[in-house]
Amino acid sequence: MSIKTYTGIADCHGIESFNEHTDTRAQYIMSVRAAANPQRHAVVYEADMKRDDASLVVQLCEDNPETALKFMNSNAVEIRVLGGDHGVKLWENIPNPKLDPYHS
Repeated sequence: MSIKTYTGIADCHGIESFNEHTDTRAQYIMSVRAAANPQRHAVVYEADMKRDDASLVVQLCEDNPETALKFMNSNAVEIRVLGGDHGVKLWENIPNPKLDPYHS
């Protein structure tokens, strides 16, 4: 069983990005992007996943980011949310498109 770490941004609409974790510099850039979109409850995450499950997340992201986030939450070996307590609080409320005041 091969487990790798993936990282990206998730928000009230689901997974925005999902990539193999390579360096913390990329996560810093993602955290700046997430902070620039507070209305979407964006947060940066790390997910340890089996390769097959990660492949399915990638496929789901293209058509249904909300389902991709739910699947990742259910199937990841471990998920870590960046941003301390604030990030964890945001994570607990997503996905939920109704949180976005600009979404109709």
